[in-house]
Amino acid sequence: MTERLDELIRDIHRVSGGTPPEPPPRPRRSPQPSRNDLRPPARARRSRRGWWIALSLLVTGALVAATVVLVETQRPEGGSPEAPAGGWAPEQQVFSWAIWDPQAEEVGLAVVLADGGLPPLALAIPWYTQASVPGYGLDLLGEAVDLRSPDVAAATVENLLGVQVDASAGSTLVDLAGLVDRLGGIEVENHTVHGEAFLSYIRRTVGDEETEGELRFIRWLEAIGGILQAAEGNPAALTGLPPGVAEGLAAAAGTDVVTFPVESIGSGLAAPMAEQVEGLVADRFVSSAETDARLVVLNGNGSLGVGEQVARLLVPAGFELVSSLNAPTFDEEETKIVAADEGFLDEAELARELLGVGQVVLGEQPTGVADVTVLVGQDFGGS
Repeated sequence: MTERLDELIRDIHRVSGGTPPEPPPRPRRSPQPSRNDLRPPARARRSRRGWWIALSLLVTGALVAATVVLVETQRPEGGSPEAPAGGWAPEQQVFSWAIWDPQAEEVGLAVVLADGGLPPLALAIPWYTQASVPGYGLDLLGEAVDLRSPDVAAATVENLLGVQVDASAGSTLVDLAGLVDRLGGIEVENHTVHGEAFLSYIRRTVGDEETEGELRFIRWLEAIGGILQAAEGNPAALTGLPPGVAEGLAAAAGTDVVTFPVESIGSGLAAPMAEQVEGLVADRFVSSAETDARLVVLNGNGSLGVGEQVARLLVPAGFELVSSLNAPTFDEEETKIVAADEGFLDEAELARELLGVGQVVLGEQPTGVADVTVLVGQDFGGS
């Protein structure tokens, strides 16, 4: 059994060290792996910032998840942090809010709202940030948002931050335009816009293909900042938003929106800045990370969303999701948790404890790709 697992993991390692393929013309989105009966329908990309760029970076060994260092953030001595004078709850609640445009792709946004234990936070993450999307492999955060599955977006956000997301929600850009109207308009670029003008503001195209994503994100920052400022004097307007989102916006009302730290890697793409992400997590989140082991998840039971389910259980503990793939077959009965070497047996045991099932085994030799590999079997019921 361990020999077969090692060979499978070595296959991943060989792919990561291979030669980049030539990009095909006008590629279509192909969730990784390519078992379309287990995935939502593929959708064509509409710009050259396509999947082939992410795939090319993968096969040359530039896994974006490897650039994000997730470290343990210690709570103050004595247990949970004390609630500040403002009355926040002693335990932090973190919400992932995915916003997409039903009329267009590559317009959406992921916002993280956190309240409790530390000052409230509204964090915006650029859609063009490379991330490991559970069940789809290396991709862009915006592609996770465009799937219109708040849970997938939340799992991707968790992997970027290494912080547990307690709840997730989704809204359309039209929903947000309604909120802008209820707020009586918001301030963007030194003038007030209402619903229809807000839609035009976010959707308008300026700049070239290389800079359009960044310019649109700047407009998003203006818009979310305007909502936070307007909500401070009109919290009743937040009624009707998804649970958690309304509370998170109300808590952060009057504050400035924070930008997730990324750096350009060309072709209109960006990667997380490891040290800055580490500092952001340490300063603004109550983290439960216990490890920073690299993780690969292999779907060996054929259930839809297994990669996402496993990631949601392991990433908050600090596991860094490198890739989520299908195993060669879906007839694995028992989950196997493979430690790359003896130094990662504790991490493998932690993964087994968090999953609630599985057998820990020691790999024959390290692959250089993952410290812990989870081959999910029929005994895993998900969550």
